[in-house]
Amino acid sequence: MARYFDAAALAERALEIDPDNAVAAAAVTVATTQAGVPRYPVLPHELLRWQAAQAMLSFQNHFKQGRYEEARAAALQALSVAPDDARALAALQMASAVLSRQPHPAEPQQCPYVGPMRPLQPVDPAVVSALQKILIDRQKGDPAGGAEEAEPKAEGSKPAPRR
Repeated sequence: MARYFDAAALAERALEIDPDNAVAAAAVTVATTQAGVPRYPVLPHELLRWQAAQAMLSFQNHFKQGRYEEARAAALQALSVAPDDARALAALQMASAVLSRQPHPAEPQQCPYVGPMRPLQPVDPAVVSALQKILIDRQKGDPAGGAEEAEPKAEGSKPAPRR
């Protein structure tokens, strides 16, 4: 247990010397966790520095493994925590450059549940205008039919003749 305290003290000293060192920040976290002594109170700038270091460590791991989208996201996270961090900006530029060089699929794959697209059949313009007239008349409140539908019928009377 005492060795973890020594390790935590050494890691904190390394972090004081190089505040942007992600390995030192991780070492402080591991050593204090293993020692069972949390580092409280944590100052806001220490927390931001630690979050940026963790994000940069994540960037390095993802970038080495070829997961460039995840690396870019980690660089963005580091940049959001520390906007003036030149390393986070460089990491974002590196990931973006690699992603821009990757080939993009020319055409999206066809959905297996939908058949191939068929061209639309030509439509008779007279049919289109007739349908538009019917729909527009119906929207205006005009009845869609002859005069017999528009006029109320008295019981026992004949429908009015068509015009």
